[in-house]
Amino acid sequence: MKSFIFIGGDMRIIYAAERLGERYDCRTYGFSSISENLMGEPCDFAVLPLPASIDGKNINAPLNNGEEISFDILKKAVKPGGTVLTSKSFPALREICEEGGLTLIDYFEREELAIMNAVPTAEGALEI
Repeated sequence: MKSFIFIGGDMRIIYAAERLGERYDCRTYGFSSISENLMGEPCDFAVLPLPASIDGKNINAPLNNGEEISFDILKKAVKPGGTVLTSKSFPALREICEEGGLTLIDYFEREELAIMNAVPTAEGALEI
């Protein structure tokens, strides 16, 4: 069975982990205010939030009681040859994935997501 670890993010990631957990082994990490941090054995996939990072050094984890999570955690969270699913990737993250033999997929580069995200973004901008 494929395994996923969702690291950092907000309630959207929690909901995604719960939904995907109906079919796969899913864990979360970096949500100390909401759930246990479950690292365990390395997973096949790591899912990072949107945006993956605010500072370019740490995973965006606003629900982790202010504790930073370095991208180095991917080295022990994901099996060698595993996949990291992220958004708005950047050189430091690409480098960590290359060093660890991990495939990096930037889901925000997918045209269908960008188009679907444009509508609520525009609506929010108009509302403000």
